Amino acid sequence: MPDVEPRFPASPRDGGLRYQRPTAPPRPPHWPMARHGGTSMNLRERVGTHQRTAVAELLASALAEGYLDFAEFDRRTAATHRAVTVGHLFAQVGDLPHQFRWQPTPPVVASPPRPHGGTMAAVALALSVVSVPLAFCAGVGGLLAVPGVVLGALSLRNSGSHGVGLAAVLLGLVGTVLSLGLLAVYVLT
Repeated sequence: MPDVEPRFPASPRDGGLRYQRPTAPPRPPHWPMARHGGTSMNLRERVGTHQRTAVAELLASALAEGYLDFAEFDRRTAATHRAVTVGHLFAQVGDLPHQFRWQPTPPVVASPPRPHGGTMAAVALALSVVSVPLAFCAGVGGLLAVPGVVLGALSLRNSGSHGVGLAAVLLGLVGTVLSLGLLAVYVLT
C-alpha cells in the first residue's frame, strides 16, 4: 500500500474503501414565511431605508439599556445598513428582549389633502365673481350669488382655502345686495 493518504475517510468496517459524498458548506435555514407576534411575515421581502432606520433605532435603544456592547452594536448596525430582506433585519434583533423586537410595517405616508375644499372654494369664488356683473341684468346675479355665499361659507372650514372662501362670501354678498337693490329700483320705477 502506498504512503499516500486515502482520498476518502476510512471506515473500520470496509477497510477504508467506502465512498462518502463530500458535504457542502452549511446553508442558512430557508424560511420563506415565519410567524412572529401573531402575524406572518415574508422573510424574503425587500426592505427600504425606513425599515433599516427603525431597526437601527431599536439597536441604539438596546445599546443604551445595556443589552449590547459597543462592538456588537457596531456589527449589528453595519449588518442592518447592508440588509436587503426582512429576514436580514429580523436576525439583528431576533435575540433581544421583547421590547426591542421589530415588526415589519410599511412606512406611514401622509395622505394628500382632500382637494374638495379647494375646489369648493374655487367654485364659490367663480359664482360670486360672475354674480356682480350679472346683478345689473335685472337682478339675475342674485341667483348665482346665494350659492356662492353658501359654498364660500362651507369652504371656510377648510384651512387651506380660507382666503378664497372669504373672498367668495364677500363678493357673493356684494352680488346679492346689488341684485336686490337693482330689483327694487326696477320694481319701484
